Amino acid sequence: YMKRGSNEVRFAKNKDVLKMDGVMEYMEDTIYVPLDFIYKVLDVNVVQSSDRTVYMDNYPKKFNYSWVSENRYIAHAMGGVDGNSYTNSRQAMISSYNRGLRVFEADMSMSSDNELILLHSYDRQGLSELALPLSWANAKPTKKEFLNEKILGKYDTLALDNVVEYMKDHKDMYLVVDLKTNDIKSVEQAYKKLVDTFKKVDATSLNRVIPQIYYEEMYKPVMNIYDFKSMIFTTYRLEELEVNRIVDFSYEHGIKIVAANKFKFSDDLTKKLVDRDISLYMYTYNDQNKVNSLRNSYVSGFYTDFLPKDVINRDADGKVVVKK
Repeated sequence: YMKRGSNEVRFAKNKDVLKMDGVMEYMEDTIYVPLDFIYKVLDVNVVQSSDRTVYMDNYPKKFNYSWVSENRYIAHAMGGVDGNSYTNSRQAMISSYNRGLRVFEADMSMSSDNELILLHSYDRQGLSELALPLSWANAKPTKKEFLNEKILGKYDTLALDNVVEYMKDHKDMYLVVDLKTNDIKSVEQAYKKLVDTFKKVDATSLNRVIPQIYYEEMYKPVMNIYDFKSMIFTTYRLEELEVNRIVDFSYEHGIKIVAANKFKFSDDLTKKLVDRDISLYMYTYNDQNKVNSLRNSYVSGFYTDFLPKDVINRDADGKVVVKK
């Protein structure tokens, strides 16, 4: 409520007091107030796109990117192990966790019996590089058949429920979903299966799942399936990066991370992301010198197989401990 002639707003159920700066007008039974005032009172996100259209939504409550500040690195394909990448294996996951990484990107494909398994590709070259049966390029395996195989003859394959079990026991682990499908119908099927799998094993871990969307049309179908707490707009499937379009869409929808590779990196992109308070993560980097160079260009984080070279030490709260 407001008292006439005052710029203070008080709340009936608490002691908060907000002061409004700017002009308030009353015309034709409508009160007009500054946008920043609406932002403070209603706890909404007030955004203005490049065409000066104003949007409002409750993104401050919807999303939670608190994990970003303590996680410069995302373990690409669950991280590298013994010099090998793209394994998405149990050994890679455990090795990455023991090295102090807490955010894991997983390549997910559907098995023939419609279960989510951790596999980057069904193409013959990808299967060959992992020493998996080439016959899968023609006929997908069942989940059981997939789990009975070894990657490179020694690493354990994973299905999504195996990862959820690990997350259940490791409450500080986050999972970034790299879904190896593109059409909306397949995306919806996969995310329904993902949510169902988490709910069967450990529903609380769903709040640590981070979907990646590859184009704007993915946003609503994914969020309609579950109210995920953070999201990444990754650009590797876009043939051309229209900077204004991607930055505006992310900003208008509360997405706080855009991911890009070196081919889509530009000063224009970083400037617009910084202006909108959106973080840029880049992939995939294993050269510490290059990482250090890019960090000076406003890059917040990196997908990586093998970085950092040293173990990331963390305190009891999961914060990174920096040696003096």
